[in-house]
Amino acid sequence: MKTKLVWFDPESVLTQVSSQPDFDRRLELSFKEKFEQLGNTVFHIHEQGCMCSRLTQTQRGKIDQLAQEQGTIVQTLSLSEQPWLRFWLPSTPAIVMFDETEKLVYLGPYSEGWLCNSANSLVESLLPRLSKTVGSIAIVHSQAKGCYCSANSS
Repeated sequence: MKTKLVWFDPESVLTQVSSQPDFDRRLELSFKEKFEQLGNTVFHIHEQGCMCSRLTQTQRGKIDQLAQEQGTIVQTLSLSEQPWLRFWLPSTPAIVMFDETEKLVYLGPYSEGWLCNSANSLVESLLPRLSKTVGSIAIVHSQAKGCYCSANSS
């Protein structure tokens, strides 16, 4: 177990890349190449062997339940099985969410701090946006400190 909290984006790579005007579109196209359906979908992304992924299990279960209730598709992806995700994510565990029009709603960690839960998370509050066309700007949460494993260390 890690003894201190770490930055989700320690080198600020995601922060820099996500500030480019075409970031959302490029990410959406990258996912679209791999998955036929993006609309109203949540992608849980983890790395096998990452202790921090185990700490998100309760929160993932709650997200899955809320998603099911509103008809949202949920997929779980592993970096070892989907290495192309390392281009987009500096750390795991992470979540990527798309609305019904296949537009990015959120990319980033589940929450901040040692414990992943609804109290320190924005993810659950965004779930209702997935089944609607809200036309808002995507949230890319790269400046979080918590329990994360580097996506590029394996």
